[in-house]
Amino acid sequence: MEITPIQLNDLMRRFPNFELSYETISHKKVSSSYNICLAIPQGKKCFAWFTFFGDKDVCILLDINREKKICKGTILDVDFKNHLELGTLVYGSLVENEQNEFTFFVIEDIIFYKGIQFKKSSFQEKLGFLNEFMNSITQQFKTKKSVAFALPVMWDVQSTEDFDAMTTLPEHINKILPYPTHHVQYRCLIDIKPYLNSVIVKKISFTPVVSETKKVSKHKFETIPLRMDFSKPQYRYPTVFQITADIQYDIYHMFAYGKNSKPVYYNVAYIPNYKTSVFMNSLYRKIKENQNLDFIEESDDEEDFQNTEEDKYVDIDKVLLVECVFNTKFKKWIPLRVVDNSHKIVHISKLCNDFEHFTAEKPRYTHHHAQYNGQQQQHSQHNTHHHAPYHGQQQQRKPNYNRN
Repeated sequence: MEITPIQLNDLMRRFPNFELSYETISHKKVSSSYNICLAIPQGKKCFAWFTFFGDKDVCILLDINREKKICKGTILDVDFKNHLELGTLVYGSLVENEQNEFTFFVIEDIIFYKGIQFKKSSFQEKLGFLNEFMNSITQQFKTKKSVAFALPVMWDVQSTEDFDAMTTLPEHINKILPYPTHHVQYRCLIDIKPYLNSVIVKKISFTPVVSETKKVSKHKFETIPLRMDFSKPQYRYPTVFQITADIQYDIYHMFAYGKNSKPVYYNVAYIPNYKTSVFMNSLYRKIKENQNLDFIEESDDEEDFQNTEEDKYVDIDKVLLVECVFNTKFKKWIPLRVVDNSHKIVHISKLCNDFEHFTAEKPRYTHHHAQYNGQQQQHSQHNTHHHAPYHGQQQQRKPNYNRN
């Protein structure tokens, strides 16, 4: 059961005050005092808080947003004993199984256990309480929305001297991992030291694999087949489109106006060079390297490192009016500059033939922002892949892409 914003705000008044264990990214050799490794999974970061809600003892799942603030609360159907509701709080990642039927909460840290705080406790001490915690939970999947608790895969690291952080998982660990790994985390069993994170480099397979899975964005919009007429006069003049960004770099979706001023999907924009790529990325994306190339040498901060969301660098909800010019060689429009609302968006009839005929008689197809499919695949061969920081620009409300 999801908790209402008012209820969540009331709960947060008695949420315990604490700081998560300090984490840092390993750049140098790892000290020999770090003697245990954890495979940290990919997934949404959350808290599981065992407390009371009204007159009931409950487990509340608390979602954490990108600013590391609690943004949502859900009461889980979890059976537990040993009075965990006296104030038990664990931190971890939500991981779905391959069939997406059930969800696991992989515990990365225990913060409170029945009111006891572990700020100055070693990981060895925490493991004892984690074992007691797991024995207090009745693990069962009553429904497909049920959540089960689990500990991450961990293994010993034995070294008498400092060593290089691993960039690939040990073979015997890789074989038993039940979830995709985001990074490896080194911890000390006895000493209280910051957790050290090390990125895992994924191996590239050169064996051809046939797959029906397509990478898609979060948003859908309706498209119709268009007969573009490049002989129309409009192709000789600067033209204004509504443009939105895709998750994939240098893919931008263009919309014209149709019947009753409804947005009609036209095509993807053409990004011919570095300058245009930087310009468009500055409108829709939050990437620092193009502002200052020195940033390439700098490591990601901890927030970027832990954020596994696919769209963390792009605002796919942002809509801008952009003036474009037509490239006759590649038969696509090149974005030039952002314009304000006083400029008129081009009507689809000025770009295509028999638009009304297609609207009335042809079926509509749902377009899923699929990357590198159809026309986009041809488009991607010409686009450069450079990143630029985000700068605020004039923005419109997201249009309704479902045509009546």
